[in-house]
Amino acid sequence: MVELGLSVELDLCSKLVKNQESGLASQVIGFKEFESYLDLKKSSNDLDSVSKAFLDGIEKMKTVTRRYARKQTRWIRNRLEQDSLYPNYHFMRLDSTFPERWDDVISKPVHETVYKFLHGKLQKSPAVCAVPKPMKKSHYCEICDVTCIGEDSFRIHMKSKRHRRKKAYKLKKPLIEDKIASRSKEVSS
Repeated sequence: MVELGLSVELDLCSKLVKNQESGLASQVIGFKEFESYLDLKKSSNDLDSVSKAFLDGIEKMKTVTRRYARKQTRWIRNRLEQDSLYPNYHFMRLDSTFPERWDDVISKPVHETVYKFLHGKLQKSPAVCAVPKPMKKSHYCEICDVTCIGEDSFRIHMKSKRHRRKKAYKLKKPLIEDKIASRSKEVSS
């Protein structure tokens, strides 16, 4: 991406963003990480600081992209891999980590699955996603109004500072309300 002209693309995008009133284009991953670079490029003649800001932008973009990829993977794992939610689909996990193994890991399994489906050997529609995993049980915390997926996340939530604070507040709240009510009775009599 950098070799293919990232800085030129950033310049074009910054011109487009200026013309747009909503600013939605500036929220795209890979653009807002380069704001300091674009500002320095316009205002500074120091090539070292501009190139450092560009390299910092690249690192920020990599970090945000990895975070977004993890979020997508988590969403797929929690939503799409649950067989009970999509009973008419056959899910399969495809690992594209190593592009050099594309034919063995991606292409061949997909072609085999589609062939089986087209020839009636597979009852469910193929969907490229993941191998079904056992569904995790969800737990609801009435105190915090939070739903946790899985025992571990619920246990972590129950031990969290936020949960303990809300629990203590809800336990004290009736006592405080009783004191307020008794004081108002004393004042009125």
